[in-house]
Amino acid sequence: MPGPPKKPLELRILDGSLNTTLHGRPEDVVKFSSPGKDTHPPDYLNEYGIQFWNQHYPELTKIGVLQSTDLDSFAYLCWLVQKVRWADDECERNGWVEESEKGTTRRPALAVQRADWVRELIQFKTRFGMFPSHRNELTVNKAKTGIKVRKRD
Repeated sequence: MPGPPKKPLELRILDGSLNTTLHGRPEDVVKFSSPGKDTHPPDYLNEYGIQFWNQHYPELTKIGVLQSTDLDSFAYLCWLVQKVRWADDECERNGWVEESEKGTTRRPALAVQRADWVRELIQFKTRFGMFPSHRNELTVNKAKTGIKVRKRD
């Protein structure tokens, strides 16, 4: 449906504007369990991926963005981070531009692949609300975060 995204039920409950005939019942919202504090990064992540995991996993689980069903997607996001970092290192070492036999310059294949990984990385980061413009699209548990919500008069 065109137009801005619908306001999440959680926010309607908090600000007192929930109308169950228009917006649905809160008990109808599908919620999955939290992944837990003992969840570890996958074995296929290197130091860059593990660093990203350790930096963002606790916060995303604390506010309720990362649920048990999201672990594979979050692990893939960490994998993308490590692939982009690896491509950066390789392109810095070998050069971002190469010259062909004819004397023309072009980007090496790894630099082209890196651009695809960056585009995919941006898409995954937006899904987890890691950009300021996409945080308002997230549904989080405001009671856990300690965020105060302004009540309407």
